[in-house]
Amino acid sequence: MKEKEEIKNELKKLFNCFNNEQIDKLIDKKVENLNIIKTLRFGEYDKIEKNLDRNNKLDEVNGKAGIYIILNCENNLEFDNDSKIFKEVFKTDIYGIEDRYEQLKKCDDKKCRIIYIGKATNLKLRIKQYLVPKVNHSGGRTIWKIKQVDNLRIIWITLDEINKCFENFKYNYPEVLETTLLQNYRNNNNPKNTAKYTDSVLPLANNKSK
Repeated sequence: MKEKEEIKNELKKLFNCFNNEQIDKLIDKKVENLNIIKTLRFGEYDKIEKNLDRNNKLDEVNGKAGIYIILNCENNLEFDNDSKIFKEVFKTDIYGIEDRYEQLKKCDDKKCRIIYIGKATNLKLRIKQYLVPKVNHSGGRTIWKIKQVDNLRIIWITLDEINKCFENFKYNYPEVLETTLLQNYRNNNNPKNTAKYTDSVLPLANNKSK
């Protein structure tokens, strides 16, 4: 599958700051088991939340800290400015959404494969927020405004999984790993290769500029 190979390449590029073969193997494994957000759901929105507790895939990361990455396999992404879900749940629009819309229009397919890098002290609780429209942070609300939100992919990596790849190093906090990955994303995608970084070279939903 072409999209899987592109995603795998983008993820390995994201993690290339570690120069670690074990992490590359971990990414291969994760990409082979990509989770489509829609398939993690059960039934209609009003029935989802209580059924999510029976989702075995998320049970394995209940209470575990780590990072998660939202991925795009669509040819084109669009914002839905008339989303009924968005208007009913979030009420107000997103700070800087116009800048993100412009960024979305300029993205080519490969550049938009990674659209969000996030952290969680409990991966199950955080990922559940992407399965029902109740995410209350800016990045999550940006993703809910994407028309193809149901078919976006998501992977998660626990700190335990990352730490097994290192011999003499250990991540104790997910925010440190998230910061490292965002910084490397900037390094990889900074068009002018300068020391000055802006939100515009972050993944789409991490962009908080206005």
